[in-house]
Order: sequence, then structure tokens, then C-alpha cells
Amino acid sequence: MPGSYPDPRSYANTAIQALEEAYEENYDTYTGSLILTALGAIRRLRLEIKSQQGPGLSDYDPYEINESNSAI
Repeated sequence: MPGSYPDPRSYANTAIQALEEAYEENYDTYTGSLILTALGAIRRLRLEIKSQQGPGLSDYDPYEINESNSAI
């Protein structure tokens, strides 16, 4: 059933949202720079994953068997 399992992209979205909120509440420039670095890294990771998946991929399914890793 689609949507009944967690999508790894939601973890990145949650992390980005939490870091953005932390940045807004931050008053220390050093900590702020670390938060911005983390945000940038997560965004680049999302783009890298998206570029490797290619167009036309269906929703993430952790139970999907990779054709190259199948005994069938």
C-alpha cells in the first residue's frame, strides 16, 4: 500500500525544518554558521540523491527488490 511506509526524503525535510527553526532562534554567529553548513549539506545530499534516482521512479518502497539483487 503506497504511503504506508516511511519515505527517507521526509527525514531530510524534517532535519531541514528543525535546522531552519534553530537558526532563527540562534544568537551566536559561530553556531549560526554551523547550522547553515548543515543546511547546505542536507540540501546538496537531497539533490545528489534526486539526480541518482533519475526520472520516472515510483515512490520509495523499502520492500521493493532490486532486480540486480534478486535470486529470481
